[in-house]
Amino acid sequence: DDAKKLPAGVYVCDKQEELSQLPAIKVEDGDACGLKLQFLYFIATFNMKSLILLAVCVAASAQQDECAQKYTTQATCDADSGCTWCKCGALPSQCWTLADAKKLPSGVYSCDKQEELSQLPAIKVEDGDACGNKYTTQSTCDADSGCTWCKCGALPSQCWTLDDAKKLPAGVYVCDKQEELSQLPAIKVEDGDACGNKYTTQSTCDADSGCTWCKCG
Repeated sequence: DDAKKLPAGVYVCDKQEELSQLPAIKVEDGDACGLKLQFLYFIATFNMKSLILLAVCVAASAQQDECAQKYTTQATCDADSGCTWCKCGALPSQCWTLADAKKLPSGVYSCDKQEELSQLPAIKVEDGDACGNKYTTQSTCDADSGCTWCKCGALPSQCWTLDDAKKLPAGVYVCDKQEELSQLPAIKVEDGDACGNKYTTQSTCDADSGCTWCKCG
């Protein structure tokens, strides 16, 4: 089930015949991913997991987005004053409400109606990250023993709790306080994925009829 949701442009999975027989993905309205896409881009269970979560949660949010449900072309989407078309290279381009488009990671999506989007209030760091809400500079952030400043080339650099910083993709962010981060326990695959927690090799994974091994470059 989880492998069915992975972005095809990123992952190549075994058991394609079994995957093709699964129903198309339709995420329920109550999906916990919600619309905090900008922060799911940052927070991963381990390295590349951030991109998986982003893809899954983009799909989840699209099912709940009013504009995405109404329009499937750029022309019809942009004709609605409350919607905008957002293009993406790695994930499907589609229509979003202006409010939801504001939350999309700018390093991944390029949206029309930039003037309208610029007039919307800035997105706050999610309530769960105390450091992100408290500190906006590197010096004040690093002065707090429970926080660390993390730099990024493609996305905004900002302050994170040590726990959240541990989950950031190393290929995207470079964080201060590496010594403190190295002392934190290693990140486990999310509890919700039974196969990811049980198997660490391709042979044992594919031997389970309910699991499949997925490769990522």
